[in-house]
Amino acid sequence: MKSLGVYGTSSLCRITASLCAKALLASRAVAGSARKDEHDFLSHSTERARLMEEIRILKSERETSENLRFTLKSENELLNGKVLEQEEIISKMQERISLDEGVLENLRGVVERDAAKVTHLQTEVR
Repeated sequence: MKSLGVYGTSSLCRITASLCAKALLASRAVAGSARKDEHDFLSHSTERARLMEEIRILKSERETSENLRFTLKSENELLNGKVLEQEEIISKMQERISLDEGVLENLRGVVERDAAKVTHLQTEVR
């Protein structure tokens, strides 16, 4: 390496100016790269925050959906139980109707026989 003493003042000034210009360009490149990195980081952070919010919403919707499914299943079971009860009641009512129809037929027969007896007794009385 050469000693700086071999260079004149003007040469040293040019060398210094050249080094300063290179340092300025390097610092601008670093600053530009830092700005780009900062912009990329901010963009990624924003996207991450958006995705985290979307995940939170989806989890909430999933939980609501699961609760709804459970509620609908419970309601369906309850309604099936009521249907069975009503079918049993209908069956009992049909049995009762059948019995009542039998009783009515017997009563009609009794009334007809009694009417015939009354008619017969009226004819005998005359």
